[in-house]
Amino acid sequence: MFDLDREVGLWRERQERTSSLAAAELDELEDHLRARVNLNARIRDWRQRQERETALSPRELDELEDHLRARVDLEMELNPVLAPDQAFAIARRNLGEPVALSREFAKAGRPRWRRWLLAGWAMYGASWFLPVIDSPVYGIFQGYEVQLAMARGVPGAGAILLFSNLAMLLTVPVLWRARVCAKRWFWRSVGVVGAAWIVSLIPGWVLGSILSGDMSELLPPLLTVGFWTWTGSYICVAAALRLRAKDGASAAVRAVDGFDDGSPPGRPPRCNRRSSGTVSNKGALQ
Repeated sequence: MFDLDREVGLWRERQERTSSLAAAELDELEDHLRARVNLNARIRDWRQRQERETALSPRELDELEDHLRARVDLEMELNPVLAPDQAFAIARRNLGEPVALSREFAKAGRPRWRRWLLAGWAMYGASWFLPVIDSPVYGIFQGYEVQLAMARGVPGAGAILLFSNLAMLLTVPVLWRARVCAKRWFWRSVGVVGAAWIVSLIPGWVLGSILSGDMSELLPPLLTVGFWTWTGSYICVAAALRLRAKDGASAAVRAVDGFDDGSPPGRPPRCNRRSSGTVSNKGALQ
C-alpha cells in the first residue's frame, strides 16, 4: 500500500543529499508535492464515481479527466491563492454531474459498435424465420426447422448448434460493459462461428446423408437468404465486439500513486533548479 508520508520523507532525504536546495525551498516543494498527490487522489476518486454511475467508456472518461485537469490548472493560474482541492471543487462543479455528462455524450452519437451489435442481433433473430435451405428433395426449410432437423438427425449437431447459439447469447452482457466481451479470443470466436458454418454446412449435409442412408440427400441444397443472414449476424457481432474492445482501451495510463513522471512508489521524482531560479519537479510540479 502506498504510504504518502514515507515516500515524501524518502524523497526529501534524497533531495537533501543530491541537491543544493535550501530548507525553505524544500518545504515549499514538499507542500506542493503533497497537494499534487492529494489532487490526483481526488481525481481518481472522481473517475471511479463516473465509472460506477455512468455508461461512459474509458476513452470518454480519459477525455473528461484531461478536461478536468486542465480546468484545475486554469483555476489555479487565474487565482494563485487557491489550494489544489479548492480548484478541483470549482472545476468539478463547472464540469457537471455524472448523469448530465453521460447524457451529453449520448447526444453526441451512439458508438459505432452499438450499431453493428444491434444489426447483428436483428439479423440473428430474423434468420430463424427466413428460408435457409431450398432442397431439391425436401423443399424449403426455415431457420428453426433446419436447426431442429440437424439436432435430431445428425450426431453431434445438437452440441454444435448449442455452442453456436450460446456464443451469440453471451454477447448480450456487452451492453453492461462485461469484461469477457472485450477479450480478443471472445470476439474472434464469435466471428469464427459464422465463418465455420459457411465452409462446413455442405460437408455436414453430405455426412448426414451418408449416416441416414438416403443417398438422394446428396443433391446439393440451395442456401437462401436465411443462411447468409444467420452467418452474417455472427460476423457483425464479432465486428461490434472488436470495436467495443478498441473503444474500451484507455487512451492514457495514469500513475497510481500520484507521481506523474512514471517513477515507482519507492523512487519519487527528482528535482532540479532551473536557470531562472525557480524550482521544478518532473510531473508533480507541472
